Amino acid sequence: MGRFSWFRRCSLEFGVSPPVPPPVDWEDASLLEELCLGLRDVGVGNEQLPDGEDVRKAISRVKALSAELAKRGVDVSSRITRLSIETNWDMVLLLRETLSFPRSVPYLASTPDPKCGNCGIPISRKAVLAL
Repeated sequence: MGRFSWFRRCSLEFGVSPPVPPPVDWEDASLLEELCLGLRDVGVGNEQLPDGEDVRKAISRVKALSAELAKRGVDVSSRITRLSIETNWDMVLLLRETLSFPRSVPYLASTPDPKCGNCGIPISRKAVLAL
């Protein structure tokens, strides 16, 4: 179980959030998953934009995690693309807009159904996730 998983579980079970260690102490995979959770928080807080306190905290968290991953040279593109498939939200665009906030406001957009690159026939999301 990753470090963050323990913290998330602990806060859910006991209702008290333990102090979260700084991102520099986390493994790359844990940072990447926390980035995905942060993007989901930004997406869920979409109706609070641009002034909601909770969504602004989520945006700040995503920016910090993204900066740490970039500093480490971790490529997030494939995981963010997969997250788009999992959520049916355009997480690539959401990440881009979140990182450029407040110049642009990170509003959600749905992703089109995945299609076969050769024939254009829609592909089941379950099939894409199995790849």
